[in-house]
Amino acid sequence: MLSIKVVTQPSFVSFHFISKKWVQYLNLVKDVYATLNYTTDVMFPKTNVTILHEAVAVLEHYKPDRSRDGVILCADVSDTDMVSEKMAKRLNESCDAVITPTEFSAWGLKRGGVQLPIHVVHHGCDLPVVDHEKRVGFYVSTTNEQFVRKGSYISLEVASRIKYPKVIKLFPDYMKVNIDNAELLGKLDDMTEFYKKAGIFVLPVLGGAFELTALEALCTGAVVITTDHPIFAGLPTIPVKSKYVPRITMPPHLMEYHIGGGFEPDINDVVKKIEYVWDNYDKEVGRVKKALKALRELYSWHKVAEKLIEVASAYT
Repeated sequence: MLSIKVVTQPSFVSFHFISKKWVQYLNLVKDVYATLNYTTDVMFPKTNVTILHEAVAVLEHYKPDRSRDGVILCADVSDTDMVSEKMAKRLNESCDAVITPTEFSAWGLKRGGVQLPIHVVHHGCDLPVVDHEKRVGFYVSTTNEQFVRKGSYISLEVASRIKYPKVIKLFPDYMKVNIDNAELLGKLDDMTEFYKKAGIFVLPVLGGAFELTALEALCTGAVVITTDHPIFAGLPTIPVKSKYVPRITMPPHLMEYHIGGGFEPDINDVVKKIEYVWDNYDKEVGRVKKALKALRELYSWHKVAEKLIEVASAYT
């Protein structure tokens, strides 16, 4: 029996969501038992393998003990094309190997000095394929760590320029924006409610760690327009002309870990790509539908669980 515990922080929405999916699908595999634990827990089970997610933040509160935790796999991501020496040092000293979701992130970790084995384990998706409304969708976050990296300032500018019907998912939920011809959505129990309203989903990110949103939209059958960024390599998105920026603006608590550059999309080209998809909607929807079966098989959470077990088994 391979026993695995995933230690995370419930306040980190995306990492918590992914951690729950890992545990859910790991427990569907024969001879594997997985638990979800939080840094606030008092007691932690003894396991063969422990996955820390997101490792750098978890390691601020959790002290690994190999007699209890077994193999330490640190799941983390490089938001830019290079992590800091501080981040690399923390991972090198605390982990046996690193898990990260994209080749871009793996490169950023290596450039920053991570000397451990790095394994790329893509995200998964189990959302259903749905019938979409022909509207343009944006995810806008004004939190200080996401407003720039997630391209929310670009999304707001683009949304204000285009006249097509729009739907905007807002975070935090209480935030309000003044955009014509737009439906504003707050907290949702099921993100499918958002994706089905957005047949054209626009994600103009500058940094890494946000490819999951594009993957989810695609897996529901939406047409997705993204920055021409390496994190979307392999996904059938429509790329926007983008330029490399050597340093992405970060809040202080992230600047100490992510010190590299990213890709800034051309706002005018974002608008042009939306206009193109709007005028060729049926054609582009057909293109996505042709890719759906292979996409959903490749990026299934079952495949993710298999890869996690493969990585864990290599060190036990």
